[in-house]
Amino acid sequence: MPPTEQTLMKLGDATSLAGLRPAPGSSDPMVWVERLAVYKDTPSDASLLRKVDLRRGLNILWAETKKTDAPEGRLAGHGAGKTTFCRLLRYALGDAKPGNQQFRASFRASFPNGWVLADVWVDSVRWLAARPLGELGHHPWAVRGGSLLELPESPPRGCYRDYEAALNDAVFRNLPKRELSGSGTQLDWPMLLPWLTRDQEAHYSGLTEWRAKESESESPGLSAPDRENLMRLVLGVVKDAEQEKLRLRESKAQEHERKLREKPKHEYHLDQARERLEELFPDRVGHPGDLLFADAVRRRVASLRQQAEEFEGMIAKQRGSLIASSKNAAQAKQAFATTTYIPFRGYCSTPLVLARRRNCPCITERPDDDEVKKKTEAIAQNAGGEKERLAELEKDLTELKFELTRRNAARESARRQTTARRDIINAQVEELTQPQQQAADLEAAYNSYTRAADRLQSVETDLETLSLAKDKLDKELATLSKQNRDAMTAFGNLFNLIVRSMLGPAVTGRVEFAGKSLEPALHFHGSYSSAAPNLTKILAFDIAALALSLFEGIGHQSRFLLHDSPRTSDLAPPIYDSLFKTAQALEAACGDNPGFQYIITTTSAPPSELQDAPWLIQPKLDATQAELRFLGVDLG
Repeated sequence: MPPTEQTLMKLGDATSLAGLRPAPGSSDPMVWVERLAVYKDTPSDASLLRKVDLRRGLNILWAETKKTDAPEGRLAGHGAGKTTFCRLLRYALGDAKPGNQQFRASFRASFPNGWVLADVWVDSVRWLAARPLGELGHHPWAVRGGSLLELPESPPRGCYRDYEAALNDAVFRNLPKRELSGSGTQLDWPMLLPWLTRDQEAHYSGLTEWRAKESESESPGLSAPDRENLMRLVLGVVKDAEQEKLRLRESKAQEHERKLREKPKHEYHLDQARERLEELFPDRVGHPGDLLFADAVRRRVASLRQQAEEFEGMIAKQRGSLIASSKNAAQAKQAFATTTYIPFRGYCSTPLVLARRRNCPCITERPDDDEVKKKTEAIAQNAGGEKERLAELEKDLTELKFELTRRNAARESARRQTTARRDIINAQVEELTQPQQQAADLEAAYNSYTRAADRLQSVETDLETLSLAKDKLDKELATLSKQNRDAMTAFGNLFNLIVRSMLGPAVTGRVEFAGKSLEPALHFHGSYSSAAPNLTKILAFDIAALALSLFEGIGHQSRFLLHDSPRTSDLAPPIYDSLFKTAQALEAACGDNPGFQYIITTTSAPPSELQDAPWLIQPKLDATQAELRFLGVDLG
């Protein structure tokens, strides 16, 4: 049974952190922000919208929700600019964007030449870093040793890359290996920053859920394994040999995932090949590796090919018969075509054009009128004989037409018989050649079936090999993890202290390093898991990572941390109060010079003793008054 809210109020004990002492060399944070300022134009006192002073140790930005029934009071803490402050702070530290598209468009509509500047201490050296918020082509700049208290008369040029290099060097110069195991990417400050400055939009939903898509931050898109590996590298709980194993393990995992995606495709191809083989093989289709099945297919193919060989003689005979029939038909056609027909006696077949060209007397010698008259009278006298001749010609014509009809009919009959014979022979040839085609189809189907099976078997073998390799690497990683026991034990102890400080001594916090992952867990008479404990363990994990570098000198956390509005409805007020008190206790353990910076924004009231200087950032934000919003204005 989880502890009740009343129990937690009694059990929370931040004094358990009082015995902690900073490790040598950790008196200064690697990175912390002293001031943040936003300008509506070229940076100057006249263009200043808001300047915020920060400190080492605990910093609380409070946008109070007032206890009133009036709508204005209920909305006072929301939309006041807490997340805008966080995004601009992240932007000054190197985030890609100063806010989502809506904010950028609204700000630029009012202030097209805006700037954000920050005094950032990097490895005990102050940098004045400036980045443009407008779209007028300005470039970021930085001044080593500069300060917002002494703005340059005109924006200098360059040095921003030196500032970025200083951030990377301060945090990672002692990191022996910076290559992330999953992607092989070189770890740098922009990859670490999302963990140190979690999105409020991500709702603290998971240990490695740092940026939400809705925030449009465009931070480096690391895979989940790379984010886990980043945390292990920063905590110093992974060594070179283990990092190499992690890289190899991730490579095997990616290959395993790729093979898993391939497998359904090969299974589909095998099913298709099996169905095709079942259509062609009359017996049961066996497993591709079944020797008896393979022999049955070979015998079937051999039988079909033997049958095809026997049919080859018959096919040749049928084709010969068809060729002979075709030749006879061709000869008959040729004979018919060369037959000469004379229409009637005295017929001249010479064309008139040719007759004129040859000066035929029938064309060129025209008889005179007397000759024509004599010829006409002679024709009239012989009219009876001409009639008899015409009758004979008509009889000849009738006989010729009959002969032509008979021959045309004979030719058409021969053509039809030849075509019918050809169709019959082609059908017979097709039938006789079927065994050869069946043999070829069966052999091709069987080969496709075995190839598909081989490919699937290869994928399954690879999957099994990769699984065994992953299991082996997991065991090797577990062994190597034991070699990092000191760092793991130190971190686990700090995580437990932070958890007990927030939830009381009845609750135990543990961090399990399993292979490539790390799993924080809470225990209270068994596993303690629900919305509030899950949020608590994420906050405790982040603070413990900071404390590991601060008090143990282990790891590469920059000793800077920003939490934007971690309060949820599931987080009881006593637990939320304990978060502030735990941070205050860490500050107290450092004495007068806290070696870290922890910034938290909230709409819920912090504990009463922390509602004033030096912990409370001024001004207290209020969305009901434009001058008390973070930017001091209402953006359209």
